[in-house]
Amino acid sequence: KDTCFNDADCGGGSSGHCMVGADGVRSCVGVGCAVGRPFLVGGAARVAETTARSDWSSSLVPDVSGLSAETRAALAAHWKDTALLEHASVAAFARFALDLLAFGAPPELLVATNDAMADELRHARDAFALAAAYQGGRVGPGRLEVAGALGASSLADALKNTVLEGCIGETVAAVEATEALSYATDPAVCAALARVSEDEARHAVLAWRFVQWTLDHAESGGERTELATVLVNTVAAECAVMRDDAMRPGNPETNPLLAAHGVLSRPTRDEIRRRVLVEVVAPCALALAMKDEAAAGQVETRATECRAWGPPSA
Repeated sequence: KDTCFNDADCGGGSSGHCMVGADGVRSCVGVGCAVGRPFLVGGAARVAETTARSDWSSSLVPDVSGLSAETRAALAAHWKDTALLEHASVAAFARFALDLLAFGAPPELLVATNDAMADELRHARDAFALAAAYQGGRVGPGRLEVAGALGASSLADALKNTVLEGCIGETVAAVEATEALSYATDPAVCAALARVSEDEARHAVLAWRFVQWTLDHAESGGERTELATVLVNTVAAECAVMRDDAMRPGNPETNPLLAAHGVLSRPTRDEIRRRVLVEVVAPCALALAMKDEAAAGQVETRATECRAWGPPSA
C-alpha cells in the first residue's frame, strides 16, 4: 500500500515528506510547519497517528474568536502536523543518545541530548494544545512505530542521520520559527514559537558539535576522510534537491490571518530552507570537511553543487 519510499518520491525537500503512519504504510504528507529533528527511518520521516486525548496538551490557549470554520480547520491541521513531528523528535533524540553511547561520545553531548528530549516534549505539548483549541476537541499522539529504527550501523551512518536531522532539519526549524514569530500576533502562538526558535537553535549547535567530534576523533585518517566525504555529499545532495524545488512556481504571499497564528506560506518556507542550506549549512560543512587533506579535492568538487545557485536576485 506504500505510495512512496522516501522524500524524493514526494517531490523532494520541502515539497513533501514520505511518512510512515501507525499502520506501517508510507505516504506523502505535505508539512507546512517549523519542526524539530525529524525521526527518519529508511529515509522516511516516521510519525504517530492522532487520537482523542488531553494529557499531551500544555496550558496554552490561543484566541479562536472571530476565526471562520475553514481557518480553524487549516490551523488545526497545521499544528497537528507540527505536534506529531515534535512528538517524533523525542524518539529521534532517544536514538541519538544510543548512538552517542555506542560510539563513545563525551558526556556533555549526552547531557545536551537529554535536555533536547525535554525541549521536544514541551514543543509537542504546546503544539497539541494549539491543535486542540483550533479543532475544538481533544487531540494527542497514538503509538509511534519504532521497529527497525534503533541504532546506527556505523559512525558514518550516525553522521549522515545527524546532518539530515540536526544540522539541516533543526537549523531550518530555528530560522523558520523565528520568521513565523515575526508575523505571529496571538500570545499563545508567540509563546510556543519563541520556545521553538530558541531551543531548535541550541539543538542545531548540538548536531554540529557531534559532527565536529566525529571528525576530530576518527580512529584513522581513512575513517576521517570517509566521514568528511559523507558530510559534504549529504549536504550537496540536499542542495541539489532544493535547487530543483526553487524552479517551481508558487504564491509567495503569506496569508495574514494564518500568519497571525504561526503559519507561513509554502514558498516562504521553501526560501528559508534554500537560503539556510546555501548560506549556513553548506559553508559550515565545507569548513569542517576541508580540514581533511585527503578529502579536500572531492569536497571542493561537490561544493560547487551548493555554490552554483543562490538567491533569485543574485
